[in-house]
Amino acid sequence: MLAILIFIFIVVLALELPTLLRQRRYHALAVFLFFYLVGVYLALAQFYGWNIYNPIETLLTMLGALPAPGMEALARWACV
Repeated sequence: MLAILIFIFIVVLALELPTLLRQRRYHALAVFLFFYLVGVYLALAQFYGWNIYNPIETLLTMLGALPAPGMEALARWACV
């Protein structure tokens, strides 16, 4: 299964990389490589069962520390 995954990565890279280099689209190449590497990491993390960082958990923790508005404030916003 890992061999198939690596083969797919190589085929995608072989199809996209020469075109971007030939057309000298270096900004598009940088964006493509960024998302390609993120995709490779996520695919390997899924395959091997690695823990994947979830930014939503950090966001919820930060939002949970904020004071909750009172019901009066919510009622005022709803009436506007």
